[in-house]
Amino acid sequence: MARLTLHSVLFVVIVLVYLLIAGLTAVTKEPYTDEAWFYSPAINLIENGHMGTSIKEMVGTPWTKMDRYTYWQPPVHFIIQAGWYTIFPDGLFSMRFLSIFFGLICLVSIFTIVRKVTDNYWMALLAMFLTGIDVTFIESASDGRMDMMSTAFAFAAFAFYLFTREKNLGKAMLVGHLLVVLSGLTHPNGILALFGMIFLNICLDRKNIVTGHVLLAVIPYFVGAAGWGIYILQNPTAFWDQFSVNFLGKVGSRSIIDAVRSEFVERYLYAYGWSAGSSILAKLKLFALLTYFGGVIGSIFIAGKNRDRKLNALLILFYVFFLVMVFLIGNKWARYMVYILPLYTAFAAISAVYLIQFSRITKFVAVTILIVICAMQVGSDVRRIQDDSYHNVYLPAIEKIRELYNNFESDDDPQIIMGGSELAFELGFNSGTFEPGLEGDTFEPGFNTGTSDYILIEDPALGYFSGRSPDIIVLEPHFRGWFALLEIEHPEAFEYTQNLLETEFESVYENRKFEVLVRVGG
Repeated sequence: MARLTLHSVLFVVIVLVYLLIAGLTAVTKEPYTDEAWFYSPAINLIENGHMGTSIKEMVGTPWTKMDRYTYWQPPVHFIIQAGWYTIFPDGLFSMRFLSIFFGLICLVSIFTIVRKVTDNYWMALLAMFLTGIDVTFIESASDGRMDMMSTAFAFAAFAFYLFTREKNLGKAMLVGHLLVVLSGLTHPNGILALFGMIFLNICLDRKNIVTGHVLLAVIPYFVGAAGWGIYILQNPTAFWDQFSVNFLGKVGSRSIIDAVRSEFVERYLYAYGWSAGSSILAKLKLFALLTYFGGVIGSIFIAGKNRDRKLNALLILFYVFFLVMVFLIGNKWARYMVYILPLYTAFAAISAVYLIQFSRITKFVAVTILIVICAMQVGSDVRRIQDDSYHNVYLPAIEKIRELYNNFESDDDPQIIMGGSELAFELGFNSGTFEPGLEGDTFEPGFNTGTSDYILIEDPALGYFSGRSPDIIVLEPHFRGWFALLEIEHPEAFEYTQNLLETEFESVYENRKFEVLVRVGG
């Protein structure tokens, strides 16, 4: 009874530590463009009754009807987000707290999985703790992207299946695959959950699954396809144009050697500190990654030695995730590390507890490694919180922009600000339209602009295609990155933007991320 109480206390402490770190990170790190892109459809759904991504300029791009329909990502994240805002206030921090909530679901799921596979509370608690302090996990849990939600649905699917299969296999198949569908309809990387669940079904229950179980498993896929299909049928052309550009171009098409190399160099190493210009201290996070790899190797040894069928099934789940991420998910972003991270931390915890219980020497080694990587992870989390880029970098740039447009002389048309979508969290989201060549050439500001004196739009072409003429331009690394793409795909537009910046605008403010420019004589 005392041990159960200790386990419960530690469980609560781990939850509180995670919530504290993730919460502080969420309110201190600056927003970035993805968050605004994924906020726009949800707030549009609430305010205007459609899921358009209206913050981005679509003229001159392949994003057909994007201001009305968001097809370039599946819809579940936007729908749940809109529902969240009916309970809690909308905004950047509320959006991030939704991710934190799903991060908690993911932590409980990985605890349940390891507990069920190993029948060891200490392994389960350690896996939960290592996951909850990991810098990559905290990064995903504290931003407004849908990766944490998709990951949480995936591991909740595996947890529910493992917990329920022996009592009611039909229920385990139905609910497990329903959660898989939700993962896939949250982000295309939910394909990991699909392959993972199928292999878990085969490994653990191939002799027990009958036709009725298979029918129960496929029901969620028909329901999910029907639900998304109804939305797609509102504009099939826009769906194909958006989804094909965003998704098909990211499906893996590299050689085997290049796929493996880029997986480790572009995803793993970048996620753990080995990016261009990173400090020696940041690069030390590689030690945590090496510990995770060691945990996988140790778990393979433990499973083989003990002939542990359940642990072998978890290892097969890892192999499936790893291979799909290497060869099918062509986009090697470090942020996608979160999809497989809970498996790495699970194996690290399993191997560590095994070593602690094996001998005094192995106990000393394991405990030392755990102390080092936990200190490094928490230290990285704390440094990011102390940096407080939201208040020290983002808000000062916003204040300068407000000062500038307040100084503009009033006229009939609103001032036009062009910059990254993340500015909208303070300057306001809008669904304004501008149709050059029509009578009046007028703007029609949409919702939540904050003021009728300006309109914000993300347009890296700086009006070349749309005909809009910016009064203020805000540059930051992501927005500047679009210029390189313009140079390749639309050289004439690239030349226009560079000439505009050099001859018609002057820099009036700059910090470590943002540069604000105004029209000369404006």
